[in-house]
Amino acid sequence: MIHFKNSSGFTLIEVMLALVIAAIFISSIGIMQTRGLGAVVRYAHRYARIIHAKNFMLITRRAREESKDAKKFMLEKKEDNPESYFKYEFGSSEGSSLKNMKTIYVEKVSIKHESKQKEPSDLLLTLVYIPEAPE
Repeated sequence: MIHFKNSSGFTLIEVMLALVIAAIFISSIGIMQTRGLGAVVRYAHRYARIIHAKNFMLITRRAREESKDAKKFMLEKKEDNPESYFKYEFGSSEGSSLKNMKTIYVEKVSIKHESKQKEPSDLLLTLVYIPEAPE
């Protein structure tokens, strides 16, 4: 039997241990990257929905101002990319703390979309002052 005193290199156990440590480190980095990318996609979709809602509000505001009854108005729209449902409502502020102010109206766009966790929604809200017509 020959024994080597100056053996250079690593044993199989040392190599396997190094590979396991490297695999744990690399997999944890991969998991963090995946979660970060998922968050970026969710926020990008939310930002796109808010931009669509703002544009929907501006377009619908013009249609409301041109309609006969400009004091109460409602319109709905579905957007495909990202899939969202918008509901525009304009009316008096009777159901809020501003009910005593007869010339203040509430303009809002509700945003709903489907999600795996729950059914999230956002809301764009503005207050509009419409003075009463002089007698």
